[in-house]
Amino acid sequence: MASTNFVEAGGETHKEYGSVKGGHAATEKLVKTGDPDYDVQMQRLWGGPVPKYFDLALQIWPTFCPGAGKTALITGSSGGIGFYIARIMARCGYTIIVPKRTGFEDDAAGAVEGIQRETPGATVIVPDLPLDLTSLDSCRTFGQSLVAEYQTLDVLALNAGRGGAKDDPREEIDGMETIMLTNVYGHFVLAFELMPLLKATPGARVVTQSSMARAIAKPEKVGDLDGTDQATYNSFDQYCLSKAACVLMTKALNDRLDKAGVDVTCLATDPGLTSTGVNIQHQLTHSLKDTDFSALLGAAETTNQIHDVMGHHAADGALAMSLASMIVKPQRNDFYASAVLDAPPPGATLTDALVSPSADRPWPADASETFFAQAVAKTGVPADFGL
Repeated sequence: MASTNFVEAGGETHKEYGSVKGGHAATEKLVKTGDPDYDVQMQRLWGGPVPKYFDLALQIWPTFCPGAGKTALITGSSGGIGFYIARIMARCGYTIIVPKRTGFEDDAAGAVEGIQRETPGATVIVPDLPLDLTSLDSCRTFGQSLVAEYQTLDVLALNAGRGGAKDDPREEIDGMETIMLTNVYGHFVLAFELMPLLKATPGARVVTQSSMARAIAKPEKVGDLDGTDQATYNSFDQYCLSKAACVLMTKALNDRLDKAGVDVTCLATDPGLTSTGVNIQHQLTHSLKDTDFSALLGAAETTNQIHDVMGHHAADGALAMSLASMIVKPQRNDFYASAVLDAPPPGATLTDALVSPSADRPWPADASETFFAQAVAKTGVPADFGL
């Protein structure tokens, strides 16, 4: 794994891993999950502000989002945004399931330690089997093991993901493009395997982590989610497409759940421009050039400088998915975003995750079905999704 030293804003040196294939863990391993100063470590390493709203939400959300007796599985909760989602949901009383990844077991253990130090008595479970979203077999066996062990599951938060930079080459695992595999197909299989638990739980929900990057995804590529056209392939484009696909998956699953009369609700979320290592993987100052977001770059020369100007801390980026996972009586296809506003709307508070449209440009009317057909073909999940 090649890496190069570089200096980000503030004169601090760290590693940029560019095209690394490990999601947040490959870069966030530069900080230690669960350390008492984890918030500060994140801010020092990736730039951007310290948490602004998370601590207040941690104090007041348990009063209107009680989770005692409920269970949530959060992918990617051994670090980054997912760790903060786990922290606030544990404070609200949820039993938290933290999947571990082979080679990164210490991160999961650190997450448990950090959550229980902050919320004594919290129940945080690391299953024996690891979860590797780049392996559909791993997603199947992991999900099946939970179905054998648990009777219900209230929340499946599909948060984990990896980035990609503009010039990264296209790569495959088991015949599937790795960004789409990690961010979408692996989660698609996991949701299918866990559907028996979700169906057995009144008011269960599946929450999928999209991104503001969905706004610059190219609708014309929706028929080639695997990025097989080498002439037009671009790893950053593929990341954007994967985050649009998260919204398409939400809609496609909701259509089927509604038709089948199943009491499971799917929602999507956007953490906003969050200061994490995934943006280092994107190499944002390079990858955003010649996109609709290029004006955001300004004079920034590094990803950390972008974080400093317009980013927010991972703790605040976690609020959208946290609220979507816990809010009472959500509606199908609700979309929550953590966003910086010039002024809050009337009646809003600083801890609100703001409901926003799930798409910022027109997509083909059949886009969600186009997605679903490809996901079924790639993963072998039944067309009826077991409903």
